[in-house]
Amino acid sequence: MKQRYKWLFTGFAAGLMILGAFILFNDILQTKSASFLVVFLSPLITALFGFISGTSVEKIFSENTILKNKNKDLQKDMLEQALKLSSDINSAMEDLQNHADQMDTIVNNINSGICFIGNDYKIESGYNDSFVSIFGDKDYLGDTIMNSVFGILDSNTKTSIADYLELCFTNKTATTSMLNDANPVKEFEFVQVVDGSVVHKIITSSISIIKNTDKEVEKIMFIFDDITSENELKKELEKRDQEYKKRYSIMVALFGNDKKVIRRFISGLEEDVESLSLKIKALKQNENNSNTISDILGTVHSIKGEAFALGFEKLSKIASDFEAFFKKIKDEILGLESNLEIIGFYEKLNNEKREFDKTIKVLEEFLAEDDERNGSNKEPSSDLDLSGSVAKHLEYENVSVDLLRKELELINKTSAKETGKQAVFTLNSSVNSIDGKKYKLLKELFLHLLRNSLAHGIETPVERLQAGKDSTGHITLDILKAGNSLVLEYTDDGSGFDIEKIKKRAIENSVVSEEEIFKMGSMDILKIVFNDGFSTSDSADMVAGVGVGMSVVKKHVFKGLKGKLSLTNKPGKGIRIIITIPV
Repeated sequence: MKQRYKWLFTGFAAGLMILGAFILFNDILQTKSASFLVVFLSPLITALFGFISGTSVEKIFSENTILKNKNKDLQKDMLEQALKLSSDINSAMEDLQNHADQMDTIVNNINSGICFIGNDYKIESGYNDSFVSIFGDKDYLGDTIMNSVFGILDSNTKTSIADYLELCFTNKTATTSMLNDANPVKEFEFVQVVDGSVVHKIITSSISIIKNTDKEVEKIMFIFDDITSENELKKELEKRDQEYKKRYSIMVALFGNDKKVIRRFISGLEEDVESLSLKIKALKQNENNSNTISDILGTVHSIKGEAFALGFEKLSKIASDFEAFFKKIKDEILGLESNLEIIGFYEKLNNEKREFDKTIKVLEEFLAEDDERNGSNKEPSSDLDLSGSVAKHLEYENVSVDLLRKELELINKTSAKETGKQAVFTLNSSVNSIDGKKYKLLKELFLHLLRNSLAHGIETPVERLQAGKDSTGHITLDILKAGNSLVLEYTDDGSGFDIEKIKKRAIENSVVSEEEIFKMGSMDILKIVFNDGFSTSDSADMVAGVGVGMSVVKKHVFKGLKGKLSLTNKPGKGIRIIITIPV
């Protein structure tokens, strides 16, 4: 029912109620005719008033509804416009941020070479002066980056770059950092001709991707840096760092050992390097001279043993590698390649010897400056002088037996540690000094005997205890003078020479046949251990295993010292070697 009719009935009902009230109180009969007419007509009057009021209210409600609907439509339009405006603002802000990032990248790389390329890989306008200074002064506009910058690279690298650039343009989800991680030319060599000279440059590269409003990669900004100078400086610093480390390790070993022991070693190293030079020259003249190769092996083996004992790790490693190479080619006819490798190893040894010279010179200069600062006029100490005159003087200088004791104790200590064994070395002597000419040979042969004892004779602590011995092995050298001879008795309480193992290895190495070995007595079998290159070890290390030590002992005794040698083997109990040399 419409609103005005509701009001009509409401007014009529109100008029009836008024009429009923008059009749109820019986006052109507007493009223005047005009009043009575008004009262009687009140239902009609109120009904008419309700109808008129209802029509007005209905109109008000109708207009209000229309207004509300218009307001809702307006709000909806405003909201849609606000959302669109927000999206446009966000897009504009994102574009602005991208431009800001690109500008930030350019500012942060202001001294770098910068160029832009499209998806056709052509260089666009905007490359800077630094780009031209890196890759050469010419017009790059319209030229592809593959021809101008990467044209000198090999075909495989260029293929990788092309695949990479395609990935940069097609992959919408990859970030700049991800793409830079995949960059195949983070560092590359660029070659160009400048004023007729070929110039090699080391170039680094990175990229920054530039997207359009559809989030597609529109351009790639390449950033190049010429790090040639930095790279050369880095290499120079690394080289100096290595030199300082090497010199420091030499100094540590120099100060960590007895001064006289070091002096003898340095002078001996000078002689050994000169001797190697002569022997290598002789080897080149007679390429299959096995005696010369054996002499070289003996010298290198001695250098390795002493250097290792004194803590000169670099020198001992070079000697060890040299020794292993010579053992490998010992039975071969030397060709050009082998000779070149031999010369290469020799140069390494000689360069290391020069490092000793430089280090000691630095120390002598330092001590001289220190003396000057303290007001001292005395000459700096020349105890470590490497000059030929000092080395020559040492040949004729009688050497204290105490010095031999110190050197052999040191070799025993380092060799025992290397093999994981325990051994005590004792030297007893009835003489106080040894002739300087004989000292070097004696020291070398006892160095080899000591190392041989620890490698093959002295057992591990567990093995010694199981055999009913002390856990620590005992090695003894007794020196005494008998008439015009010097008698040196060397003993150890190890397991002795393993005859069966010697026989087996001799057959394997074709030293003797299986038939011949069974006809030989124990002493003849023992003589095999003095053969050049013979060893019962399965592998070589810093102590033994090359098959040089015992052959050097034999050579030094019979050739160098003109002496005699006798060997006694006690299986399970040790060995005894007596060397007799003329005084």
